[in-house]
Amino acid sequence: MALQRAQFEHALALLVGQRASTFRIPERALSAAPPLIPPGLPSELLERRPDIAAAERRMAAANASIGVAKAAFFPTIQLNGLAGLESIDAGTLFNGSSRLWAVGPSLTLPLFEGGRLCAGLRLAKATYEEMVATYRQSVLTAFSEVEDNLAAQALLADEYSEESDALLAARKQLETANNRYRDGLITYLEVETAESTALNVEFAAVQLHGQQLVAPVTLVKSLGGGWLETMKQ
Repeated sequence: MALQRAQFEHALALLVGQRASTFRIPERALSAAPPLIPPGLPSELLERRPDIAAAERRMAAANASIGVAKAAFFPTIQLNGLAGLESIDAGTLFNGSSRLWAVGPSLTLPLFEGGRLCAGLRLAKATYEEMVATYRQSVLTAFSEVEDNLAAQALLADEYSEESDALLAARKQLETANNRYRDGLITYLEVETAESTALNVEFAAVQLHGQQLVAPVTLVKSLGGGWLETMKQ
């Protein structure tokens, strides 16, 4: 446990830009209440997540690539006043089909690259569809993580409430066992049994409370940040 705590301190020191050897967090009793999560948080908070933002930019870039691939089909107009040569491929530079005689504007049509251009357009569209699917999956994953953490908030609160009631009952049973032992009504074995039960219940309650404190941190991570600044606006 001490090693795990030291490792957490070192990780926090790295996050705040301090030396791990001098960074210390004072020990305090685990009595803090978990932060309250306001209802009606906007789903736009998820747009701050790095994975969603990156997927959205990749989708936008793929969409722009479709426009580039389509533009390659359109003819190119060049203004010239001299007779010359024009060829797409250097290997056909001196073929008769590459000769261009023009005075004024000349029109270049990508007639002999149709197959390549069509393939490029299909590739651009397929890439865009892939990016859309990736973006959709990223958004669905984000919503799933948020729902999981919101459910954890409610369920852990209910479990901790029940465990707290159980702890009170176990402590009361232990007190009763001690009183009966002092009166000579039972053996100390029953007191030890009551003590063991109370300790087990207390350990479970502390674990649940710790999970309650971790759950909001996980929710902040799944949201891509906190919600306080959003609620102030």
